[in-house]
Amino acid sequence: MKPIAFALATTLLTASHASADGALKQLTLAQDVLAYGLEMQNPFAVLTAAQMTAAIHVTEVERQVETRPGSGKAGGDADDDAAPLVDPAEMFAIAKEFAGGDDYLIGLIEDAEAEGSRGRTGGASRTLNRLQSGYVDMVRLEFEGGKLAELAILGADGANLDLKVSDELGNTICKEQGTSDKLYCAWTPDKTSVVYAEVENVSGRRNSYYVLTN
Repeated sequence: MKPIAFALATTLLTASHASADGALKQLTLAQDVLAYGLEMQNPFAVLTAAQMTAAIHVTEVERQVETRPGSGKAGGDADDDAAPLVDPAEMFAIAKEFAGGDDYLIGLIEDAEAEGSRGRTGGASRTLNRLQSGYVDMVRLEFEGGKLAELAILGADGANLDLKVSDELGNTICKEQGTSDKLYCAWTPDKTSVVYAEVENVSGRRNSYYVLTN
């Protein structure tokens, strides 16, 4: 079972590099792989998510945000608004825990951990926001013209977030709705311009989420 599981994890990692439109697409996919790994307590899946995340250089930035009530009814805010798990070091630690003392698995994880961010490509910036249930954050962003623009919203596990991106004239660039806590949008602006990302918390509790751009 070990070789088969390792092959599956390697295939997932290779596919993510091959299919990703950019750095944020890979980070979003890594969160999906991580969610599966946590649910199944699968060390290979968590290891894959850690490697995918570690491969992208991310910096912390501050962004202009305005908050207003949304169209839905606000829910009761709980205190369990933990930030999304995006730190590769934490993922490696969880993978070791799920390995259950298996020397073979732990060796694979430690080798990947030692590799760390070597060969890191791409780049992204992120901002951590906290949003009350039933409210909307409007985040001001600027993207360079003629280049792929990527925006990802990564919420804490179990959140329900909606996303709408508009230009300065109010025209909708993209919209993501549903029951997901992971949202992704990509486009190529004709010119350097400002856009506004509206993130609405339609879940029944306060949520912490990352805004990531390339």
